[in-house]
Amino acid sequence: MKTAAILLLVIAATAFAASSDMFSEMPLNFGSSRSILTLLTQVEAKLKTNGPLDAITRMLDDFKKTVTDEQLAHDNLFAK
Repeated sequence: MKTAAILLLVIAATAFAASSDMFSEMPLNFGSSRSILTLLTQVEAKLKTNGPLDAITRMLDDFKKTVTDEQLAHDNLFAK
């Protein structure tokens, strides 16, 4: 019985959080973010094919910018 009550409470809290203004003001886009594993695989492929280092540094800079933007959005979301 306690488990059912806790489960119901968790579901209610999740529904409330999903409908709150906090999530609608700062939508987070997880679909477009790249993982570090994907990035390192791409870097490895460029190195194996003797690709230009400029392309590798551009990929790393893009990843750094993506992470920084996500961190700023996260900080702004929880600062409110």
